[in-house]
Amino acid sequence: MLWRSPLPTRQLITHANYKPSPKVQVSPTEEPSPLSTIPIRVLLRSVALTTVMANRWLLSPCLAFIALITQSKSAFLNPDKNPVLNRMLQWTIYNQFCAGNSIPEVKNTVKYIKNLGFHGIILGYSKDVVLDPSVELPQTDVEDYPAECYGMIDEWKRGNVETLGMIESGDLLVYNALSDICHETRRRGCQLWIDAEQQAMQPTLDDWTIRTESGLPTVAMKCAQIMGMADELSCKLLQDYRQAVKEGRATPETPRIYKCLPWGSVEERVNYLYRRAVENRGAVERTQHMAHAMRQELRRRILG
Repeated sequence: MLWRSPLPTRQLITHANYKPSPKVQVSPTEEPSPLSTIPIRVLLRSVALTTVMANRWLLSPCLAFIALITQSKSAFLNPDKNPVLNRMLQWTIYNQFCAGNSIPEVKNTVKYIKNLGFHGIILGYSKDVVLDPSVELPQTDVEDYPAECYGMIDEWKRGNVETLGMIESGDLLVYNALSDICHETRRRGCQLWIDAEQQAMQPTLDDWTIRTESGLPTVAMKCAQIMGMADELSCKLLQDYRQAVKEGRATPETPRIYKCLPWGSVEERVNYLYRRAVENRGAVERTQHMAHAMRQELRRRILG
């Protein structure tokens, strides 16, 4: 056992019941901090962003600015056309929550996540729009949809098929529909992860999922958090899993730990991030525990 003795001091002891302070015991096998595997640049960015997310006065103007970007038709506020805005968003929210906007970037991010010890990734591509819940969508027959709708579906399908080329056997793909993607995923030996969507779309998605999965075998349980969120939970789960393996307590039924990685252009991902923030605003504002964990880890690295 290692112990640290108090520094020698000279002082007059007058209290009759004085007892010396017990020596601090430090176990040589003490578990490291779960967040110790996070690179310092990621930790610093996480500290800054979680501090903003946990403060309503800071979060509100940030959400208003992102809303302006998602709703504006101006090229100046289009991240894919304004390189300065694009770089600013990449350095802040995009790199924190998204895997990249090209195949090399995504593959580097996947490698980084797996090097942290995660058992796999959930890689998703989607076209996001933020729907106004107060506006009722019209009931439309299939033949009434304009050609632009089919163009968006084809683009979304191409993005998902391209996503399949960046994941490995055992990883998962987030998707909304389309049987072609199901067949391609099965051919590549991957799995599909059915993601939750906006409430306006969720009933249709649930119905499609139930009908598609009917009669199929179940799969092993997995748990995941979105990239850039709840890292203190993800890393603690990984640490507990490794400890269970070391002690021989892990079984095939023990859930594996994954990270969910959205990818796409900066403009597309800003829509995704804004939708997540709007739908989970209450949860976003209650991230004090996450901000505290990140600041505590930063303090530990600086002060030891």
